[in-house]
Amino acid sequence: MTAIRFTQALLLGVVLSCSSAFANQPMMIDHHAAESYAKDFDVSTNEAERRLRIMAQAEDILAPINSALGDSISGVSFENEGEFKLRIRTTSTQD
Repeated sequence: MTAIRFTQALLLGVVLSCSSAFANQPMMIDHHAAESYAKDFDVSTNEAERRLRIMAQAEDILAPINSALGDSISGVSFENEGEFKLRIRTTSTQD
């Protein structure tokens, strides 16, 4: 398996396991913030609350990723348009 494919598989596994777990954590989300997010990104208020909950816990979600990839991480961002995603860019090169 190439380094890039391994990195992608590792990230996918960590993000999928973390995002579903953190999305269901009890956490108060400001209703006005959720309504505004829902309007801005054309999603339901429930989906907006789920996304905001995940983003609020980004540090916890990213901790195992940082441990696994360390200095090879070159950027981290959330994509809010369309399908909600956590995008992690790495500097890993293909073998």
